[in-house]
Amino acid sequence: MDKKSDYLPLVSVITVCFNAQRYLERAMRSVFAQKYPKIEYIIVDACSTDATPRIIEKYRERIGRLVSEPDQGIYDAQNKGIRLSKGEIICLLNSDDQFYSPESVAGVVRYFARHDLDLVYGNILNTSPDGAQVYLVKFPRVLKKRFFLRGPLGHPSTFYKRSCFDKAGFFDLRYKSAADYDWALRGIYGCGLKAGYLGETLSIFQEGGHSKNELDSGKETRSVINSHFTPTEIFFGRLVNFFAYGDILRVFARLILFRKGYNALRSAKRKINAYYYRNVKANERTLT
Repeated sequence: MDKKSDYLPLVSVITVCFNAQRYLERAMRSVFAQKYPKIEYIIVDACSTDATPRIIEKYRERIGRLVSEPDQGIYDAQNKGIRLSKGEIICLLNSDDQFYSPESVAGVVRYFARHDLDLVYGNILNTSPDGAQVYLVKFPRVLKKRFFLRGPLGHPSTFYKRSCFDKAGFFDLRYKSAADYDWALRGIYGCGLKAGYLGETLSIFQEGGHSKNELDSGKETRSVINSHFTPTEIFFGRLVNFFAYGDILRVFARLILFRKGYNALRSAKRKINAYYYRNVKANERTLT
C-alpha cells in the first residue's frame, strides 16, 4: 500500500440490523463490491422477524461472522460487533446505508498508511428513502471542537483503528440515538485521538432511520453537548459557527424568499443533486 511495505491490514465492516429486509441486501452488496481484498464482514442481527434472516443466509458464505440474538439497541449491537471483530481498521455501516464506490475502503486504507491517525473521516451523501432528494455533507478539513455543536461526524463515513476503542472505550448505552456523537467528543477531545479528513465521499446515508425516529434524540443531543462543552464554549462556538458555516447567508435567503420560497429552492436543489448522482456520478463509480 505504500513504499515501506505491501502489508494489507484487515478491515472489519460491521452491519447491525433488525427487520431490515428493505435495504439490507443493498448495503451488503456495497461491501461485497469493494475492491480491497482483506475485508471481514460482520452482521449483528437482533433476531429479525421479517425476511432479513433469509437475505443474510443468501450471502452466508461471504459473511465472516454472524450474530443473531436480542440486544439493547443499535449501540449495544455495534459494541458486540466491535468486540467480535479482528480487523485493525473498523467501519460501522448500517443496514440502510452503503459505501459510495468500490474504492471506498481501499482509499481509506491508503490514507491510514500515509498518515499517523487514529480515525479517518470523509464526506457523506445524504439521501431521502425514495432517492428523490440528495445533498452532499462535506466535513471540515480541520476538525475544531466547535464543529460538534452542529452535529456529529457521519459514522458510515468514519473508519477507526481498533486501538480507538481500547483508548476511548465503547459506545455508552445510556444514549439510544446519540452514543456515536458522545463517543467522538470523548475520544477526540477527552482521549486525544487523532482524526484525519479524507476529502472524498465515502458512503451514502439514508435519512429517516434510527436516529430520526427516536423521540428523545433532541434531548440526547443537548445532553451530549452539555456534557462536553462549557456554557462559554457553547455560546462563542455557536456564534463563530453562525458566520463560519454560512448560516447568516441562509438567514438572509429566508428573509428574501420567505419560508415557502426558501423551502422550494432547497427542494429543487436536492432534486437536481439526486439526478446528478443517480446518472453522472453513478456512471463514474461504475467505471472506476
